[in-house]
Amino acid sequence: MRIVKRNTIFLFLIVLLSSAIGYLFGSRLNRENIRVGFAHPSIQKLNRLITYLSEDYVDKINTDSLVSSVIEDIVDELDPHSVYIPAKDRQALSESMQGNFEGIGVQFFMMNDTIAVVRVLEGGPSEKAGLKSGDRILIADQDTLYSKQKTNEEIISKLKGQSGAPVQLTVYRKKMDSLYVFDLKRGPVPLPSVSSSYIIKQAIGYLKINRFSQTTYTEFQSAMKKLVQQDMKHLILDLRGNPGGYLLPAKQILDDFLASGMPIVIVEENNGKRERTVASSGGIFENGSLYVLVDEDSASASEVIAGAIQDN
Repeated sequence: MRIVKRNTIFLFLIVLLSSAIGYLFGSRLNRENIRVGFAHPSIQKLNRLITYLSEDYVDKINTDSLVSSVIEDIVDELDPHSVYIPAKDRQALSESMQGNFEGIGVQFFMMNDTIAVVRVLEGGPSEKAGLKSGDRILIADQDTLYSKQKTNEEIISKLKGQSGAPVQLTVYRKKMDSLYVFDLKRGPVPLPSVSSSYIIKQAIGYLKINRFSQTTYTEFQSAMKKLVQQDMKHLILDLRGNPGGYLLPAKQILDDFLASGMPIVIVEENNGKRERTVASSGGIFENGSLYVLVDEDSASASEVIAGAIQDN
C-alpha cells in the first residue's frame, strides 16, 4: 500500500505556481493577520538583490525572467516530479486535465517556416472540415503563418479561440500540389486519456491510460465494459509514460479492481492527518487477472495504482 501526499494530485505538480510565488515573495502572506516583518530572511535577501539589480545594474534587466529562473532552480532542488509551471503554460495544463480544449483540433510542428499538421484530432472541427495529416497551414483568416519568426505561442493564438468563433484556413496539400480553403468554427476538441483498448487474443485485454484527467474514469469504464463484454479474463493495464494527474480517478479505477475492504491509498497531510480509502464491493473487474506495466516515466497517480495492485 502506498502513502501519498495530498499535493501530488496534479500532473507532475507538487509545487504549484501560486504557492511557489507566494513562498518566494510573500504575496500569499500579506494578509491582515500576518505581520510584514514575518518574511523569511532568505526572501528578504532575494528582494534586496532584485532591488539592487533593478536600480544599479548597468544594463536593463527583465526581473520577471530572473525571478522565474530562481523559482525553477529552487524547484529543481526538490524531487524529480516537482516542476515549476509558468503562468503562460498553466492554461495548456488545465486543458489537458479537463480532457478537452477549444480550438481547431490539430497537432503541428514547424517544418522550415511552415506549419505542418502532424495529426488531426478525432472529433475536432478540423476532422469534420476535412483537414489531413501532412497539410500545411499557410493563412488563418488574413494572418500569414508561414514565417521563421513566428513562435508557437503566436501560431496557437491564431488557431485557438472560443467555441463557435469562425476561422478560414488556407492550406497547401503537397500530395495534390493544390491550395484549399477551409471555413470552420472553433469548438471543443476531446483529449482522451484512455488512448487505446482492445483484445490482444482470446480472453486477454489491453488498456492504455496516458494521464489521469477529469474524464479518465468515464473513459475507463466505457472501455472496460466493452472488453468485459468480449469475455476478457486477463487485463494488461499500460501506465508506461503516464506522469500522473488527478488522484480521484486513480482511486476509482482501483476500486473496480480490488475486492471490498482492500486498502487503496492513504493520504497524509502535512499536519500528520491521514485519510484511508478502501475498496467497496461490485467492481467491474474484481475477479480478473491484472498486469500493470510501468516505467521510469510513470509517476504520481500511476505509482498509486501500481503500488496498490502490488501490495494487494
